[in-house]
Amino acid sequence: MAAIDAFFASKRGRALGTFVSLFKTAPDGQNWGNEPVTNVRLLSKSKLIAFRQCPKRLWLEVHRPDLREDSAAVQASFQAGYQVGEVARRLYDPEGQGALIDVESEGYDGAFGRTAELLSSSLAPIFEAGFRTDGALAFADVMLPERQNGQIVWRMVEVKASASVKDYHCDDIAIQAFVARSAGVNLKSVALAHIDSSWVYPGDEDYRGLLTENDLTTEAFARTDEVNGWVADAQGIVAQPGEPEQAVGPHCYDPFVCGFCNYCNRDAALPEYPIDWLPRLSPTKRETFAELGVDDLRGVPDDLLSDRQYMIKEHTLNKTVFFDVWLKTLRSIRAIRFGKSGRHSTLASVIGSCFAADVKPI
Repeated sequence: MAAIDAFFASKRGRALGTFVSLFKTAPDGQNWGNEPVTNVRLLSKSKLIAFRQCPKRLWLEVHRPDLREDSAAVQASFQAGYQVGEVARRLYDPEGQGALIDVESEGYDGAFGRTAELLSSSLAPIFEAGFRTDGALAFADVMLPERQNGQIVWRMVEVKASASVKDYHCDDIAIQAFVARSAGVNLKSVALAHIDSSWVYPGDEDYRGLLTENDLTTEAFARTDEVNGWVADAQGIVAQPGEPEQAVGPHCYDPFVCGFCNYCNRDAALPEYPIDWLPRLSPTKRETFAELGVDDLRGVPDDLLSDRQYMIKEHTLNKTVFFDVWLKTLRSIRAIRFGKSGRHSTLASVIGSCFAADVKPI
């Protein structure tokens, strides 16, 4: 799904996703491209996740994808998803016997049709398998076949370029399981595979052990009614003739930085030193700043910042250049300033460490 998500995020993919979202799908799977609809849509998983973040984001994703501006960091995350997806295919199909569904070249009807055929007869892995049900579609990263009581059952694995399971991953898995089961897939289990941060690359393109799995079957299967409600509510949002009212806030960055932030903030008075310049600014910290009415670095309390965030704030406001060789020393100085534990207990020892590192204090 990582590759599919990246495709939908591209300019071409956003346009295609809009087309799929806005037009009916006939019983035989053919698009009635000349007949706009008001009640039946195929919303991708990424669209439903967008709805979970913000209804206005979903509306804009469908009706005004041209307004979306993804940051370099977001684009980099898509590229990372591609790379991890490629590695996952090698890990789950070391003999290369599996099938890869390519919606871009096969089209939606072709992708759904070939997926259905493989699910009913194949005993090899399927990658990017496509499913559709009333109002929603999804593509699974990995489908692994097993025999159970003389029947073929399937194990779904979603692969994430993350070092742990995030809350929104659980929504992701719930949607995937819902669409697959609603489409009639004999789904035995679902799991999320993420990067094992303790893994060490041995070389020679050997990625065994890179991914670790977390079984989410019980939770995902138990959320069928909940996901069905998301689909219905999302369809209601997309059917609106105009974009819904939604104020900007911490949700604009949680769990992802929304690509429509510039559009939604177009009439706002922008701060001279926005807090967005701080790296790794968590949703919780954003919410804290919002409660304090702070949107400019000059108003951010120092004791709420990490060492690196504090460093960036100080040098940004002072218009000075900072080299990482000083970060270790900075942490020690802040430990003294804010009473936090640190390696050095006195300013003299901090300055001494600078000389030990052959660095001239200023």
